[in-house]
Amino acid sequence: MKNLNVSMPLYYQIVSDIKAKIEEGILAPGDKLPTENTLSKTYQVSRVTVRNALNALVETKLVERQPNRGYFVAKLRESVTSHKGFSLYDDLVAAGYTPGSKILSMTTESCGSRLASIFGCDPEDLVIVIHRIRLADQVPFAEEVNYLPSWIFEGINPWEMETKSLIEIMETQFGVKIAYSMQTLKAKVPTKEQKEILNLTSNAPHLSIRSKVYDKSGKVVKYTKVFFRTDIVEYSFVWTV
Repeated sequence: MKNLNVSMPLYYQIVSDIKAKIEEGILAPGDKLPTENTLSKTYQVSRVTVRNALNALVETKLVERQPNRGYFVAKLRESVTSHKGFSLYDDLVAAGYTPGSKILSMTTESCGSRLASIFGCDPEDLVIVIHRIRLADQVPFAEEVNYLPSWIFEGINPWEMETKSLIEIMETQFGVKIAYSMQTLKAKVPTKEQKEILNLTSNAPHLSIRSKVYDKSGKVVKYTKVFFRTDIVEYSFVWTV
């Protein structure tokens, strides 16, 4: 029996509780959820309230409704596999997802010492900072911040990134020849902003990737920080030798 806060919509609290269990791994992909009747008793609410909560979870694609069987935690679709580490957009397409982006902001700022060491420039030099949400089948699954040298990508249109690969834009519009990338992966607890952006309800760790993309002259032309929801998209890498 779970006590709910009467000052908040009851169905929303049920949604948040089930989402938290999915994010924390208590409910795994493919697990069957309790019946409406069981959930009604657990949360001490009507079956109508439970049904509204389950419908909301289905809309987020965290839960699937199977006729005559009930509700199940959505299984991960085809794993997103990166063979080169250049373009998440292309990796999503290859895995059968429809990729998309929502641009949050684009600013220009001084590199500072850290970015200057990455790009091999002066701390006073300017970089373009593009903050966006990555989508898979219209579902937000990653928060991404791109840092681009302004002396290479002056005039870049961030809105094109909503329907195109950033790597494609870099190569076709700015003549950059991509050679390889280096990526650092670690588990990371989401920030308050990331929880809001990605609709996370718990502090369970997800995947953080920091990526440097190099051109054929050996210079870094893009530095990216990405925070992935691993309960929505599984991401794997293939290294060749």
